Amino acid sequence: MSKNNFERFQINLDDAIKKMHSLPQSEKTDEVSAPLYLHRNFFVRNIFINRFRKAFTMTSFNQKQVLDYGCGSGMFLQALSNEIKKGIGVDLDIDVANKVITANNITLKQISHESEISYLSDIDIITSFDVLEHIENLDSIFDIFEKILVKDGIVIISGPTENFYYKLARMITRFGVKGNLLGEKEHVSNIIEIKNKMIKRGYKIENNVNLWNLFHVTSFRIN
Repeated sequence: MSKNNFERFQINLDDAIKKMHSLPQSEKTDEVSAPLYLHRNFFVRNIFINRFRKAFTMTSFNQKQVLDYGCGSGMFLQALSNEIKKGIGVDLDIDVANKVITANNITLKQISHESEISYLSDIDIITSFDVLEHIENLDSIFDIFEKILVKDGIVIISGPTENFYYKLARMITRFGVKGNLLGEKEHVSNIIEIKNKMIKRGYKIENNVNLWNLFHVTSFRIN
């Protein structure tokens, strides 16, 4: 990855964040974690945005087909748009992503079940940021990932550690947010459990970053 590629990614990411700021207050909801990306505390904002930066450095996205599973606001795909061949964002709600994403090479699909992406094929990279810890039947998700990925495909995930420091930080983030965190769903697993499950399925860790012992960002290669 060249310095120019990262700078272009950062410019696009900054632009996506500006679009998030410009949304009406009623649309800055927890479903897309807007209160955290726009939090008035620099540390809170930065750790969430850094997940995207770290993920971008973990592999080459150049002319790849990328699926962002649980794309939320769509910020990561918009930031990638100059790098990738095609991006697909799926989520339970894509209203905000439709307003943040302007790139012509990105499509969005609203889904209610993971089976709705099983028709996809030739996906080079799957990303999923802070989504998998909400899902009880992870094996079903991984079955589909393995079906739609190319050979030697990449999966990049992030998720919370659920340790004492994370829980303390989560309490702190509830203060001074721009938006609503009241609808936040509880997590059914943590990033360590998710990574161990993926390893048992044959995924190989290629890169791992521990962000302040609160989140891990991890890239896997699937054979």
